Amino acid sequence: MYKNLFLVSMLVCSGLLATQAISKGANLDSIFQDGFELTPFGLFKTDVQPKLTEACSSCHLGQRFGFTTLQRSGGDFTEEDTLLNHENFKSLISLDAPDQSRLLAKVLPTTDSRSIPHAGGELISTSSEIYQSIIRWIQAEKNLECADCGMSASVAYIAYIDQPAWHWAVNRMPVRTDWGLRTGAKLMLQRINPTTMQPIGAPIDFLNGTFCGSDGMCDFGRSSANHAGNQLVFECRLNPDRDDIPWLDLSWNICIAEIGADGQAINPRFLRPEADRHMGWSVSRIDPLGLFDSNGWGVRGLFDRHVRMRKKNDFYPIFSPDDQRVYFSSRSVDPRTGVGGTRAYHGFEHTNNIISTDLTGTDAQSVYLNEGGTAQEMTFLKNGNLALHVWNLERMDRHSYIQMTADGMMELPVLFGRVQGPNMWGSIMELANGRMLGMTGRRRGSISHFVPFSSDHTTGTGLDSAFPGFEILDPFIDAEMEPSFAYCQSPPEGTNCHTSRFYDDPAYAPNGQALITYHPDKTHYSNDDSADGFWQNYGGSIPAIMPYVPELAVALIDHSGQTNVLLTPDPGRALRYPAWVGKRQPPKIQPKVTDESQDTAQIHIADFPLWLSFSTNNSQNKTNLINQLDQIVAVRVLSKSIDNNACTSDAITIRKNVWTDVYDHPTHLGINNATGYVRYVVPTNLGGDQNGDIPLNNDQSVRMTVPAGQLLLFQGIDAQGFMVAQHRRVFALPPGHVIDTSVKRSQYNAQCSACHGSLNAPFVSILNYDQLATGMDFITEANTAVDVSNPAVVKHKLTFKNFFRPLINDKCLSCHGAVNPDGDLVLAENYSAIANYPVPESKWADVVNNNYDTLVPVNERVYGYAWSAARNYIITEGSDYINEFIDPMNPYQPMGALTPWDPGYQALFLPDENGELYFLTDIPYPSHFGRGGDFAQTSYLLGVLTGQDLDPRKNYTGNYDHSSLLTDQEVIALKALIDNGFPYMSRCDDKTVTEGINAGLPWGDPVEQDNL
Repeated sequence: MYKNLFLVSMLVCSGLLATQAISKGANLDSIFQDGFELTPFGLFKTDVQPKLTEACSSCHLGQRFGFTTLQRSGGDFTEEDTLLNHENFKSLISLDAPDQSRLLAKVLPTTDSRSIPHAGGELISTSSEIYQSIIRWIQAEKNLECADCGMSASVAYIAYIDQPAWHWAVNRMPVRTDWGLRTGAKLMLQRINPTTMQPIGAPIDFLNGTFCGSDGMCDFGRSSANHAGNQLVFECRLNPDRDDIPWLDLSWNICIAEIGADGQAINPRFLRPEADRHMGWSVSRIDPLGLFDSNGWGVRGLFDRHVRMRKKNDFYPIFSPDDQRVYFSSRSVDPRTGVGGTRAYHGFEHTNNIISTDLTGTDAQSVYLNEGGTAQEMTFLKNGNLALHVWNLERMDRHSYIQMTADGMMELPVLFGRVQGPNMWGSIMELANGRMLGMTGRRRGSISHFVPFSSDHTTGTGLDSAFPGFEILDPFIDAEMEPSFAYCQSPPEGTNCHTSRFYDDPAYAPNGQALITYHPDKTHYSNDDSADGFWQNYGGSIPAIMPYVPELAVALIDHSGQTNVLLTPDPGRALRYPAWVGKRQPPKIQPKVTDESQDTAQIHIADFPLWLSFSTNNSQNKTNLINQLDQIVAVRVLSKSIDNNACTSDAITIRKNVWTDVYDHPTHLGINNATGYVRYVVPTNLGGDQNGDIPLNNDQSVRMTVPAGQLLLFQGIDAQGFMVAQHRRVFALPPGHVIDTSVKRSQYNAQCSACHGSLNAPFVSILNYDQLATGMDFITEANTAVDVSNPAVVKHKLTFKNFFRPLINDKCLSCHGAVNPDGDLVLAENYSAIANYPVPESKWADVVNNNYDTLVPVNERVYGYAWSAARNYIITEGSDYINEFIDPMNPYQPMGALTPWDPGYQALFLPDENGELYFLTDIPYPSHFGRGGDFAQTSYLLGVLTGQDLDPRKNYTGNYDHSSLLTDQEVIALKALIDNGFPYMSRCDDKTVTEGINAGLPWGDPVEQDNL
């Protein structure tokens, strides 16, 4: 008995015993071996793997980074090798549409419409034996795992939103009611034949007129079906239980419903419990002037310049691969830390984190902690990774697509690597053939996304011009928009005001194409992605704008851009946000590694300079870059301060307080794109160097245990304590993960240079198969992790106010006070109560804001070094504010203590005659300064304080020797402060209001208040 069981188990393991019949019509001679019916694994082992080895081994045999591996331990495949290869190549097949599989599309002739770029060229034809073997194996896998998936689904629909066409001109998140109300939208399901993708019968009103409230005040957006095809999640802006909620107070939430046999919703409901749903506005005072009415709103409502009103919303819902959770983008607090953030440098909205919940909307878990920009438009890739669009605003102000594991480990290559196209603000999805299809457009222009693109990660990063990884699919309409600053100045027919077609909202279709929103004719735009500008510029009423709004349709598009319309709207209507509904192949279900019972993660970087180089090079030879990066001897670890910053705003009232025109997005945090950071200073007994940074090993590797769930920034430091370069993404690691990243120097050229440039060697093309490495490992000298999370590690708040202001007060004010400061450099801590204009003949006389120069008459000017702007310059509207803060007998009274920052901080941002920063660095683009960089190396301020000649533009000629004022550790801290962009403070409550109606309160509200 036991012997027979052993035999059966061996047969199952070797793939020689089937559990289901193979596809109808298959060649039975090919799927039987020794009298046993082959399983799909058996087919792969005995038929497909040998043929793949014969056809593909020159590139794919041996371990590969970035493309599929045929693992073979010796001269023959072991059972372990075959199991691994089966998994690798199974990731290249489509169970929804076997003949659209990536494995086939990569090797078919270019004359075949399914063909996609392949560095190895075309290898097979549809009549070849290998093609027949592969398609037979794929069909067997389909029959075993998902016989009724995709194009074989028993029931299939396309979900979409049928809405009035004029919604094109009305903000999805409205701030006023006189520019139209978005009502009349319906969530529809159109049954289709999944084989032909053609509609069957009439469309179905999914909600059947219910779930909208008696007043009909509702709106719907993007939807997504689970992989079983029996549930739908969708964006909903409504309150079905209450009619007394004002239209502007409704927020976007996620709703869910089961799909009945008749295509209508069963039990439509909010996903999240009532306590976690969004409604109303959050309210935050942004400066010492903010005034509130009796309802807790700013006295000037939504447009109050001293009180920020923000919305919390949930968007972009999708199901997890196992259909047990819903992932979405949420402008609520991060579930792991309980902290909510605001848009870096701007503050006009809450940052959206990616979170997931179970199907009851509870058990919220963190997936992606937003670093300050945008995180939205997610999709699961076939390998189980989550891909999404982000605006990495904090350090590099760049839009890109990133990927992470399903439980949030994001130290993975950026999708498409360095190839990111012109903008990429739109949605993205993976086609059945593995290529990515998405939407792009203009970051600065009349429309942010309007044209489709196709891209591929494995060829997308290549430096070979023969293999362009990124392709605009309709270059004609892309050329109709100017490449940058493509604003519509003369609607309706002026430049940048229209294109000949419009595309958006790509979504998965099982036939190898993508569903999209499409308008095949001229489409008009305005200068406001929120649509308010369209309403204004095209007539200001529904009848006036109707000739210019597109009646959008649903279409199919393939990887080459071939488009055909599938569903058309009724007159005056538009169709948006299509989604496939039906059983389909789920992505790979990844094992969960995140462990919320822990509070740390470990990251091992095999070669730190190489790690930094992956995002900074576009040439085939990166010798000069590596020579620079090889100056790095240590890693500096910082974490971003995101809590208690609800007051963040770069409103005009903040900007007008800057002494000059040289600034970029000033907030309470600083004058130039400022963000507060905490620097981790590691003692030597815990593995730190003399500066408190973490030294690299001899092979330039480093291993660190870091706080989980914190936004971390890694900087490379040279032997003098200067930053050489920093990682361009600020990111958080989930608890419990142990991560190997980068690549060893000895393996770089073989594994990476085809995409990222060579190191001191000829460029290795992806076509040079014989030079590709057969494997890689992460065995380095970094055996022991330096524990940055240890309580003994000092957390140094890296801001001017926390670090440099005390030093100035102690050591500098005797020479650089508010009265006749040496060198015209005032470092006073407090603004004058009477001075409203800079001293004539001082350094400031020629750089004062031009508008201010014309506002203050000469006879009203009170000169001083610690001056601040006149109140009637800052406070220009609203009788409440004018009456509260402006003395009618003295309208030119300076803001004084109500001014952000302090005079010494402002003075250090003095521009020179070229508009560059005089004291802090020689960077030619001061707007980039706040994002950090290798700035201290050329800082005139630091040169004076150390006696070094750092700034090539100027020499210190004074008589006083400043070089003994600071200790060695203080010099290192000042270098770190300058290299990090010289922020003023890190949180709204780092400073207290000293006068006026808000005296005694924090400078601005650290935490917002909800008005409902």
